Amino acid sequence: NKHRSNFKFQESKKLLSLAWPLIFLSFMGGYGLHIDGTIVLGFGGPLAFLIFQYGAREFPLSQLLAGGFSESQALNYKKSGQYNNWYSSQKSMLLLSFGPSILLMWSAPSLFERIFGSDFIGSAEVFRLYLLLVIPRMLFPQTLLLAHGKNRALLLIGVIEWLINIGLSLWWVQSFGMIGVAWATVVAFAIEKILLMAYTFHVQLPDLELCLPNRSFYLGALSLMLSYAATQIWAW
Repeated sequence: NKHRSNFKFQESKKLLSLAWPLIFLSFMGGYGLHIDGTIVLGFGGPLAFLIFQYGAREFPLSQLLAGGFSESQALNYKKSGQYNNWYSSQKSMLLLSFGPSILLMWSAPSLFERIFGSDFIGSAEVFRLYLLLVIPRMLFPQTLLLAHGKNRALLLIGVIEWLINIGLSLWWVQSFGMIGVAWATVVAFAIEKILLMAYTFHVQLPDLELCLPNRSFYLGALSLMLSYAATQIWAW
């Protein structure tokens, strides 16, 4: 019984050492939007805060698909030593994420006006920027790191992204208002993915080619960025 209790304690200790970075990372992710909102409130007042909060949301389908894909692939690798239908699943996910995001990019102002009223058309511009988060969201270096238990690296890079986001938000809100805060989120998240990919290649994990962008990704990302640029030119 003493040996069994000691074994359980060691197993629990091992699980906790793997889990705490992910728990802390999840907490930081949820708190990030609150900090962005606080920055907008401090510089723009209550009305700007409300407009920002209504628009500061990712396309939920891509967020759910990417999260589910990453977790299931990492779990499958831990169980069987291989990933399950990575390319076919990713291709379907790219189609379901980029296609609707491009449509929402064009229709956001009219949708926000109909749903929330004309006072919140400004929220659509924030939302359009958050749609760009689909691009880095569709890259999965974190999945390889999760599969190989590199949770502390995920946490460290997550902290760097968090600090970059706060720093850029405080800087750009002074010149661009809430749009600057939204841009800070997009840029910080993109930098995080670049750092994750760099670290993945640095430690030479197996199957590195899986986290590289493919043709479907480039097509979707380019189409979404061009759509955003076109909406800005059209509005201007």
